[in-house]
Amino acid sequence: MKKIVVEIPHYSLTAAIALMLLLYVITFVAGYFLGKKSALEEFADQIKNESFSDKVYASFCSLYEQPTEAIAGGASLADGVQEPPIEQRENNSKMDDGKTFVAHLIGYGTEKQALAYHKTLERKGIAASVVARTSVSSQGKKKTWYQVVTAPADYQSIQNLVRRLSIEDRLAGVSLVEVVI
Repeated sequence: MKKIVVEIPHYSLTAAIALMLLLYVITFVAGYFLGKKSALEEFADQIKNESFSDKVYASFCSLYEQPTEAIAGGASLADGVQEPPIEQRENNSKMDDGKTFVAHLIGYGTEKQALAYHKTLERKGIAASVVARTSVSSQGKKKTWYQVVTAPADYQSIQNLVRRLSIEDRLAGVSLVEVVI
C-alpha cells in the first residue's frame, strides 16, 4: 500500500494557525463585550428601580413621619402632628378657630442645602426651621434628610405664605399640617 503524503508549505500552515487564533480572539473579545454590555444594562435597570422605590418611599415618609429634631431656629413640631387632605382644609370654613398650622415647604438631601434655603427665607422675613428626618429605604438603609418647615401660625396666614412662596420660589406639593399640642 502506498502512503499519500500531503505537503503543506510552512507559510500556509503558519497563516492557517494565525487565522484560527485571530478568529478565537475576535470571538472571545466580542463575547466579553456583549456580556459586559448586558451586565451593565441589568445593573442600570436595577439602580433605576431602586432609585424609584426610594423616591416613592421618601415621599410617603415626608407625609407621615414625625420630625426627630429641630436644627435651626424656630419651633419644632409637636408629637401629635396630623395632616388632613388639602381639599378638606380648603373647603372647611371652620379652619381658623384657634388652631395653628405649619407648612412643610421643601426637603433636601443635605443639611447645607436646607440651611441655605432657610437663610433665604430669613432674608424675606419668614420664620422657619430646618427639621432633620430619618427614613429607611426599601433596602433597609437609614437616610437622613432635612425639611424646611414654617413657624406655627393660623391657617389663613400659612395658606397666604404658601401661595406666595409657591410663586416666588416655585414650590409645589407643599403640605399644611395642623399642630396639635
